[in-house]
Amino acid sequence: MTSPPAPGIPGLPDELGGLILALALASPPAGDDAATWRLAAAARVAGRAGDACRAALAELEAQPRAERARTISRLVQGVTAPVPEGIAQVHPSWLRAALEGEATEILVAVSEGLPEAVREVAREIVEGRGEAWTVHEHEHVHVDVPVHDPGHVHVNAHAHVHVHEHEPAGALDELRRAIFCGLVAMPDLAEARFDWRRLAALPVADLVAMLARDGADTLGIALAGAPPPVLARAAAQAGGALAEAVFAAAGRNVSPEQRGRALSLVAAAASLTAEGRLGPTEAVGLVALARRLGGELPSAVRAVAQRLPRALGQILLAQHQLLVAMADSK
Repeated sequence: MTSPPAPGIPGLPDELGGLILALALASPPAGDDAATWRLAAAARVAGRAGDACRAALAELEAQPRAERARTISRLVQGVTAPVPEGIAQVHPSWLRAALEGEATEILVAVSEGLPEAVREVAREIVEGRGEAWTVHEHEHVHVDVPVHDPGHVHVNAHAHVHVHEHEPAGALDELRRAIFCGLVAMPDLAEARFDWRRLAALPVADLVAMLARDGADTLGIALAGAPPPVLARAAAQAGGALAEAVFAAAGRNVSPEQRGRALSLVAAAASLTAEGRLGPTEAVGLVALARRLGGELPSAVRAVAQRLPRALGQILLAQHQLLVAMADSK
């Protein structure tokens, strides 16, 4: 797998934000140069994560004092945020999975003030239970977050919900952190300059269509030179405009290496199509996307997965994890 360029601070994946912030705020031993000490500390982090750490630290050190202070402030906000940045860009199916296990009163409380995309999912869950979606302005739900079970939120020990005029904002923020802890930050649409950031910023329909197109193209290349009945059967399974894409790709003059890579992708996708979970073009497209993201950090891959319907996103994550495991075993 070829590693993409290491991102600087704007492209820093979730799992490295806290580390960069800790190094930026830490005081080096007496007599040590701060920049050199921080880079030496980052050198202890191996692989892609280490590259990203060093690139971010170098960018931070090069910034003028005032700009560096603003950058550190943004890092603090990102690390301590109660909900992942850009949560409105997460596909509703991922939001539903995070929210649907919570009581109605909790859903009303934690969704207040969040983007409409989150409130809409919470409202659909509540109304799907046959309950009314009621939001009382200036009222807040009093809840407890048990230490023994931080991943799930419960109403207080008496199973009653008490509404208070002055519930501390920090309590609701802790609830939000517990509920949305499985999600990662989504990229800023204006800063989508790295491959995974561009993908995670695409409209959902465009990303799904890209998967199908890439899958059809790969399938056609893999079948270059195949007997006409075999090619016709594959095109028929793709259907519509994707069938034309399969025929077009099969007619290209490709190298043995290109065809070999395409065959490898089709073979890797065979288990997905055999299970009946996906059509051939979608399955091949997901495997191809997993390989395209092979050198990225887990949170970057998860951000792209969160842009897809959850069923597709989970397959993408599983395929990426399989690639990482295979690379680690070599």
